[in-house]
Parts: sequence; C-alpha cells; structure tokens
Amino acid sequence: MTSNNIAVNESQRRLSYWHDGPTMALSRPLRRICIQVTLKRSMAFSRQSPVRGLLKPSLAAGFTITELLIAVAILSILIAVALPSYQSHMLKARRNEGQSLLLDVAARQEQYYGDNRTFTEDMTQLGYAADPVISENGNYAIDAVAGTTNSIATSFLATATRIGKQLYDTACGDFTIDSDGRTRVVNYAGYDSDPPADAPINCW
Repeated sequence: MTSNNIAVNESQRRLSYWHDGPTMALSRPLRRICIQVTLKRSMAFSRQSPVRGLLKPSLAAGFTITELLIAVAILSILIAVALPSYQSHMLKARRNEGQSLLLDVAARQEQYYGDNRTFTEDMTQLGYAADPVISENGNYAIDAVAGTTNSIATSFLATATRIGKQLYDTACGDFTIDSDGRTRVVNYAGYDSDPPADAPINCW
C-alpha cells in the first residue's frame, strides 16, 4: 500500500468519525471546522510518513555544467600535450619506410650496373611495378636521375620525395642517396633560404 493510500484511508477514517461520531450533535459550522482540521492533520501525516519516504524513487545522479566544463578542459589539455607527440612519432615511423625503400633502390641500381654496365632512370627496369616507385604505405615516391657525372651511365641520384601525409614532415624533408653511397636530407624547412638552413640531424 502506498503512502498516498495510507493518507486517504486515514482521512476517510477520521471523516467518518466526525460525521458519525460525537460531532453529529454539533452545529454545521463547527462540524465544518472539525473536518478541515482533520484534513490538515491527514495531509501532515502523509508528508511525514516514513513509508512515503521509503517508497519515494531515488533520482539518478547526473553531472552539473561546471563538472562537464572541467572534464572538457582536462580532456583538451591532454589532447594538446599528447597529439604533437603522437604526430612526431608517426612522422619518424614513416621516414623509415622511405629510407628503407631508397636503400633498396640503391642496391638494385648496383646490381643493374653490374649486369648492364650502366645505371638506369627507369624504376621498372629495376623490377618495380611503376616509375616512380611508391612506398608501401604511400608516403614516398622514389625516382632516379643522373648523378655527379651528369650521366646515368656512370652515376645516379635517387630521391625519396614526400607525398600524402608525409608532406607534413618539413623538419626532415626528402632523402637522397647517390651512386657513391652518400645520403643527404633535402627540401627541409629552410632548405631554399639564403643562406640555406643547416641540414637537420637524426633524420637518416
């Protein structure tokens, strides 16, 4: 039985008492006053009833606007700190992809020269599917041209040029390797300035 039912039953009992009990001998105004007093006491009983408190459903806990704003602020700080570190890590990982393919191109050029007494500018002649050859994850395109002797027959210069997401790697730029095995970093931030900025370290 709910608290409201308890209150109603109590009110009916008391009203019945005042209608059928000793108040029958009272005048109508006095009976009305007695009934009003009974109703007020019944309402007070309903509000103070321990059963009513037990049956009252609990409200689900929620977040205030202030708490949500604090959570958003903390999350923003964490993202601001972690995102640059993550992006830097991904750029470094992709550099290895370009450098590994560039070294493979150089090795195939040497083998091709041993068989043909010349280097080549055509990557398909080195066994690749396309010219230029694209790295596995599409971050570098590698091609070869004549090297220091200005003749592809006697020297080559292979360049791993950034494409796709790796274009954001302005710190290290592009990579090169020549027929003498020399590696360089080119097209980095400040490479075309006058005078050129110092080549970055720890890129190769």
